[in-house]
Amino acid sequence: MFARVVSICGLALVLAGPAVAVPETKAEETKAEEKKAEATSKKMTPAEARAKGLQRYKGKWVKPEDIQYLKKGLVKSGDTWVTKSDKAKMDKGLVKHGSSWVTKEDLEFIKKGLFKVQGQWVSKEEANKAHSEWDNAWEIESDHYVVRTDRDFDFAADFSQKAETLHVKMSDFFGFEPKFLDPLPIYLFGDLEEYNTFAAQYANGDEGFRSSAMGCFYALSHPDAPTVTYYAYNDDYKYLWTDQWFHHIVPHSYMTEALPNMASTWLINGIASYFELWSNYQPPFKEIKRKLAGKRFVPLADLFELEGLSDNDNQGFNITPESRHITEAAFLIYFMDHHPKYQPKLKEFFAAMKKSANDMKTFSKVIPVKQLEKDFKSYLKNIK
Repeated sequence: MFARVVSICGLALVLAGPAVAVPETKAEETKAEEKKAEATSKKMTPAEARAKGLQRYKGKWVKPEDIQYLKKGLVKSGDTWVTKSDKAKMDKGLVKHGSSWVTKEDLEFIKKGLFKVQGQWVSKEEANKAHSEWDNAWEIESDHYVVRTDRDFDFAADFSQKAETLHVKMSDFFGFEPKFLDPLPIYLFGDLEEYNTFAAQYANGDEGFRSSAMGCFYALSHPDAPTVTYYAYNDDYKYLWTDQWFHHIVPHSYMTEALPNMASTWLINGIASYFELWSNYQPPFKEIKRKLAGKRFVPLADLFELEGLSDNDNQGFNITPESRHITEAAFLIYFMDHHPKYQPKLKEFFAAMKKSANDMKTFSKVIPVKQLEKDFKSYLKNIK
């Protein structure tokens, strides 16, 4: 990844509220107290523990009310339950500001609206100018993503926040939250020319369908393997195309990390398009019904067998905006995610895919495809 030119990563939420206070106890003292408490717990007899109202959990005596947090993998820092990663940062004396961790000294400058560039604290206007070239682009790191862009800070901050909001929605959709080894990189180029220059080197047929019309791709051959899109605004509709493309491509990186064996074309593109089109909006039901009416409906067995991305119906899975393939795949995902019978089945399938190496075999085992098609067609027919 490019060297960072700012040391205040994660400024997306500069105005999001007060910083989380870090306990004054030094890391060494805290660890000593924890070891002492653990040693006392180990020496405690069952009778002594029960007399104090403690319960056994994974070889340790704990308070009953603490078990709900321990099951989530949380640890205690003072009187607060936090993730192990957050506790490690707190032990180093860092404070959380928005979605980032900074030193107490830096926080005072950040509160004044200043930005650190090459060791100097400067105004937002000066910082935006310093980061207006890709080699010195903004990099804003949040809990799960690193947004890199040569647009202005507010644009970077907005999409950093959107990435985390989308992450929560995806975790709810899949039924679990993956543990990323590192925050996933997102590249937001300032314009189409920059995007195409990068795409000419890192986009090819194996990595997805890339064009200015699609507006995004997943650059697996790049050392950072970033998801990539660019700034584009529709003046007619007063709409930021970047927002739509962003909501399509980020789920691709999420799925690659969370469920690497889930690879069927209709499935991963249907899920990505579901988040792109309808994670924030209601589907245009009548238009979808028209697109999939009669013989335009693709039997699910045929849809599931389509491989390779294309811009027409005769050469693989057509992902152009008006395509019945992408419309049907995305709306099928929408249907299952909003159906009382299929939503838990969908989550059951995702859970099974953590261990399975064959997504469609697993899908058919969890969700009877013939019955799914019957119910889906009935749902389409009854759209008013």
